[in-house]
Amino acid sequence: RSIVEVLGTSQESRTTVVNRQIQSLTSWHISAMARKSGTLTIPPIKLGNQSTQELEIIVKPADSGPRSERDIYLEVDAQPRDPYVQQQVIYTVRLVSAVVTADERMTEPSLQGGEAVVEQLGDRNIYTVQRGNRTLRVIESSYAIFPQKSGELELAGAQALVRVFDTSSGQWSLLSRRPSELRLNGDPITLDVRPLPQTYPAAAWLPASSVSLQDSVTEGPLTEGEPLTRVMRLTAKGLSPGQLPEIPLPESQDMKAYPDRPVLTNQADENGLVGIREQRIAYIPTSSGQLVLPELRIPWWNTEKNQLEYALLPERVLQIRPAAQSRDATNVPGNDANLTGTDAAD
Repeated sequence: RSIVEVLGTSQESRTTVVNRQIQSLTSWHISAMARKSGTLTIPPIKLGNQSTQELEIIVKPADSGPRSERDIYLEVDAQPRDPYVQQQVIYTVRLVSAVVTADERMTEPSLQGGEAVVEQLGDRNIYTVQRGNRTLRVIESSYAIFPQKSGELELAGAQALVRVFDTSSGQWSLLSRRPSELRLNGDPITLDVRPLPQTYPAAAWLPASSVSLQDSVTEGPLTEGEPLTRVMRLTAKGLSPGQLPEIPLPESQDMKAYPDRPVLTNQADENGLVGIREQRIAYIPTSSGQLVLPELRIPWWNTEKNQLEYALLPERVLQIRPAAQSRDATNVPGNDANLTGTDAAD
């Protein structure tokens, strides 16, 4: 393995005219990073019949002092450190600097010895903080990590590649000063991923901080043989929509059900994912009287309280008018108001 890593190369050409004399200048710029400290020798670089002189540089050891005393550093954090399998882990990367920087590029965490799904949470945030007597600029990116199996999951530290400008001389300009490139490494983090609790029932595994089940039904008079629409929404904080199960559809001899394709929505911010599964169903009552939509229960695991809970949708009882009554009421003048009033009373 080479002791020097080439980070990038660029070429610059310039032509000037002085006293009717044309001069051309071509410059090559190579950004490199030494992998170890000590004295390094850069051999001559040849171009045609010409070559540069041999250079000797001294590479200082990396700054090992406290982060709070450095001018630029990378912070990483992951919470929780002991998630359940498929539970959301929020991984946060912060580039903290007290110097002028540009072209900041941060990588997502890489995995070693495990399986996980990684998803970035929105755009990065830029803000300033006061630490001690210094004002620091912070660039922050967050990721949602979902471990796919129990056991140890090692997250190799995220990296940042950034250009740093030297402003020690006071007067400076982004155009007049060539920045130095710096690569920063975050500390590795090991997650202790727990398996499913033994008390969890035989159902879709939903580890989340909150889960809710809601519905809405067509308003107004309901008539035998005419469709009514029910919309059910399952919302889970800390899960992607792909992790949400199908919403159970009640079966009854008193109605026919025609479900649409479910709509999956993924909302993301720095606090994590919110998965939404929306199911729209058209029901056609086949008889009049009471139509009972039974209670629905979906189990889920409350990761904040570490206990089994259920998302509940209470039973609904709908009043269905006979089809003949609806047609007779329509054909009798003056009965509309009485019929509406009766429905309201019912």
